[in-house]
Amino acid sequence: KQKAQDFRVRELLAPGCLKDRGRHQVYRVTKKKLTSMEAAARLADMAGVRPSDVGMAGLKDRQGVTVQFMSIAGGRPVFLKTPELRIESAGFASTALTSEASLGNGFEITVRGLEDHEREQIERGLAEVREHGLPNYFGEQRFGKRGANLQKGLDVLRGNARQFAARMPRRVFGLVLSAVQSE
Repeated sequence: KQKAQDFRVRELLAPGCLKDRGRHQVYRVTKKKLTSMEAAARLADMAGVRPSDVGMAGLKDRQGVTVQFMSIAGGRPVFLKTPELRIESAGFASTALTSEASLGNGFEITVRGLEDHEREQIERGLAEVREHGLPNYFGEQRFGKRGANLQKGLDVLRGNARQFAARMPRRVFGLVLSAVQSE
């Protein structure tokens, strides 16, 4: 990645997830060089709710331009457009967004400086990816830098899980436990 725009991720929601009316306002959040948690905190602050009141279908990469959806029950309406963060209404949902609302992600990756034979090889590989898809790769996204999420998850399991859960956002708590399950 030479530029943030070289890696784009677009979250795909399940059909019927967005509605014309509902208890939860759903926002389309486009971010650059921000984590999902940082974007959720900004959304929560502008809406006048707690960050833990923001529902998300998934966490997205900090390094790149990502589009994802977040929901809030109540709060002030939000619209924001800055170079690193855009928040706009996308509709409503009857419940808070969770991973169950996600169909996955669409990716757009820019590759530069390829020789003709390298480009041809990639194009052949892309045809196979389009037909069969790609396996889900986790790496640092799930396990954290130097395995920090895995270590936190193990600490939770060795200690008082309720105490850890009270100290960290629900999504982070779920992520560290997921890192243990994946290992």
